[in-house]
Amino acid sequence: MAERKLSRFYRPELDALRFFAFMCVFQHHVTFTLGLDRIFPERMLELHEAGAYGVCLFFLLSAYLITELLCKERDKTGDIHLQSFYIRRVLRIWPLYFVFLGFGVIFGLVMPHFRVELFRLLAFLLLAGNWYTSYFGWTLNPISPLWSISVEEQFYLLVPTIMKYGGKRAIWALSIVFMVVSYGVLAWMGEHNASVTVRVWTNSLVQFQFFAAGCMLAIGLRARVPKLRVYGRAVCVAGGLALWMASTHVTRHLDVHPGGLRLCAMYGMVLAGTVLIFLGFLGLQASLVPRGLRYLGQISYGLYVFHELIGDSINSAAKHWPHSGLRGSPFSGILDLILTIGLAAFSYQFLERPFLRLKERYTFIKSRPA
Repeated sequence: MAERKLSRFYRPELDALRFFAFMCVFQHHVTFTLGLDRIFPERMLELHEAGAYGVCLFFLLSAYLITELLCKERDKTGDIHLQSFYIRRVLRIWPLYFVFLGFGVIFGLVMPHFRVELFRLLAFLLLAGNWYTSYFGWTLNPISPLWSISVEEQFYLLVPTIMKYGGKRAIWALSIVFMVVSYGVLAWMGEHNASVTVRVWTNSLVQFQFFAAGCMLAIGLRARVPKLRVYGRAVCVAGGLALWMASTHVTRHLDVHPGGLRLCAMYGMVLAGTVLIFLGFLGLQASLVPRGLRYLGQISYGLYVFHELIGDSINSAAKHWPHSGLRGSPFSGILDLILTIGLAAFSYQFLERPFLRLKERYTFIKSRPA
């Protein structure tokens, strides 16, 4: 490996953003309303549906950080070290991914109702689980959230090589191409009545627009951050959420005849909202991000992977013990969150962290404490 001087790039507010993105996805699956759905039924339904776009926020944030780190690596060392990049990706993503995939297979053998069919397993092993899901639908098995990891790994097959040989201009051009392709695919799928919640949602080319936006933000901002007061940031986040919620009006009842124009408009609002939320967090003073919140952001990978497993387990317990008070109560959502955090913390400490320490040997720009 090339000799290097280790530099540091760490923005604690982006760990807070990671946890925010997870909580969006969490409330989408858990319906964490605390009774507010009785007062604002329409708005809470929109917020519940919009929570799925936390995945898009994860994608944009990931691309921003990867691009920023690659740019700094090139500025510091004069090159992009592809082998080191892919070793870092493997050490960060694969241990938890494949351990949980293995758990899902065993879980399905013990409980046949949750069995993972052979070709679905093969697709997930090849990091193409989203494509299998796109054509054959969701699985009841708790491995379902891993579809988004497949999308992310597919995107990073290209980016570091393009950065190495083409630099920032090539990444910018590639991002524009991905934007055009994403909306071309959306228009085509909309006109051909593709399922919005399955075929469109899990399509890599559709989701690549959020990675493209993250790359463009990293290059366009040139390591600068928005200088906004706290209330200005709150307006950005609220505006982003409002756009997400507005997009649910467009998508409602679209699974039968979505239409290309409406589908493009819907994803345009999601993209704009995602960028606004990201800018609302970027540059937030570190003193405003508590240490506990930073930690929750650091374990957000595990939070995302485990949350459906915990939620399904609690729902199953509620069905078997109907008088337990778990079914439909705010307590069940709180219990779900606590158990998910506990399991993710255990995974981070005993499964992920040893690999993160090993990952530092191949790191040129340190991005966070291991």
